Amino acid sequence: MDKTINLILPNDISEISAAKNRILSYINVLKDKYNINLITFSKDKNIQIDGVNIYLIDYIKVEKNNFFKRVFDEIKLSYKLVSLSNKIKSDYTFLTIPSMFLLPVGLLVKTKKIVDIRDIQWEYLNNKFIKQIFKIIMLNSLKFYNKITVTNEYEEKYLKKYNPILISNGISHSQFEKLQNLNIKPNEFRVTYIGNIGIAQDLMILCKVAKKLPDIKFKLIGDGAEFEKLQKYIKDNNIQNIEMPGKIGWEEIKKEYEQSSVLFAKLDKNFAMAMPSKLYEYASTGLSIVYIGNGQAKEFVEKLENSYVVEDNEEKLSEVLKKLQTKGFKISKNNINFIKDNYIRENQTKQILNILEEL
Repeated sequence: MDKTINLILPNDISEISAAKNRILSYINVLKDKYNINLITFSKDKNIQIDGVNIYLIDYIKVEKNNFFKRVFDEIKLSYKLVSLSNKIKSDYTFLTIPSMFLLPVGLLVKTKKIVDIRDIQWEYLNNKFIKQIFKIIMLNSLKFYNKITVTNEYEEKYLKKYNPILISNGISHSQFEKLQNLNIKPNEFRVTYIGNIGIAQDLMILCKVAKKLPDIKFKLIGDGAEFEKLQKYIKDNNIQNIEMPGKIGWEEIKKEYEQSSVLFAKLDKNFAMAMPSKLYEYASTGLSIVYIGNGQAKEFVEKLENSYVVEDNEEKLSEVLKKLQTKGFKISKNNINFIKDNYIRENQTKQILNILEEL
């Protein structure tokens, strides 16, 4: 192996996240042919990954609730990651972007550079003036990258003039195997949400529906900016049939899937280009999925068996859940096979080898 690639990940490598899972799939594909340096940060200073040299910057907690503080934190984080990467000799640098400010700061990278765009974050901003300014900055930055990859067809279409390469997101083979072989036997009918509990997910509707349907159990698993707000609503309204245990580990998540009858997901209408990686995980269990949203994720759920796209309306959601309660839980082998055939991460990310060879 005479070529080296630096991978820049602006996420805590010790935590479970879509960004981490995607970068690990690239590592699995690249490590037999390239020397790999991973530049990231972590609360766990002893983190190790086979076949990878890990370089950590000092931990930076990004403020999520204050927009201007978040901008400052993300720029600072991006600059520290790029500065460290430039000190580590390599032939290529690969940057993965959920944090949009890594895109312009990444122009400081001294090697040939590839940017992996997992989210078009600037399109989600509410302030039209700020949105337009950031859009100009981000799109102009893209001109200076050697290659651009995206995760779904909506992103591919949006960035068409920059000739992006579609490398679909998905689920790792090992994770898929564990999910398709779960022993799913719920003790009672339960609707489960697993993922980020933030503004984009807007999960208040699930709390309000839980209040209307006291004979159905609900569980919201995860953490985020809206966690305390939802907890307060549940407490103030004395809703007894919904639990919010917070963030849990992978082994616990598998047990929660085994006690679930229906899996729920939602994205606000402003996030049409986003595709939650959690939906690939959901479909791998074979359980029914109820989704509120539009765009890329909606199209994905509509391809699945025994799954439903519902309007952002309490009555419509209640109606579907009561219908599923009557039917009972059902495992779809077709959904499991659909993921197996189309969305195993390692199969998708092999395209990175061709991209590097072209460079």
